[in-house]
Amino acid sequence: MYSFDIPPTSASNQTLMTASPDKPEYRFEVAFSFAGPHREKVRTIAELLSKAIDPGIIDRSKGRVFFDEWFEHEILGTDMDVLLQDFYHRQSLMVVADVSEEYAERPWTQAEARAIRALRFELNPARDETARLRLLNARFGEGDVPGIFKTEGTLDGINKSSEECANVILQCR
Repeated sequence: MYSFDIPPTSASNQTLMTASPDKPEYRFEVAFSFAGPHREKVRTIAELLSKAIDPGIIDRSKGRVFFDEWFEHEILGTDMDVLLQDFYHRQSLMVVADVSEEYAERPWTQAEARAIRALRFELNPARDETARLRLLNARFGEGDVPGIFKTEGTLDGINKSSEECANVILQCR
């Protein structure tokens, strides 16, 4: 049986959040962009990550893991698409993006995907390991997303448990 044992964020991981001339400061360590049918699985993964990254925080809207429901009070309004794009493109150290047919078909995820594509465009030529790992594709359902090729490695969220997915994400950041 797989044992989920994630230690709290270590001092070495904290350096990723610290601003410096060559490394900007990020509000979120991990942000999730996903299709609605995958909400329950992604919520479970986000909760596990939040407990590991922000131990002791009960109000997840004060934490460093972005899951849309936890920040609803910030993103509601006529400019929700712009706010979400900013969260994914500028405010998140790592974006976990769903690469399934359901994701490709939904209008809201398309607004999010524009910001993620811009981030991918900036990161593809990056030689900095931290920058390269800012985007993690995860497959939570079947199908394809335009622009994502079979040669790209993806987190297998279909066959892996939520605990296994959370561990992989923590190891990547």
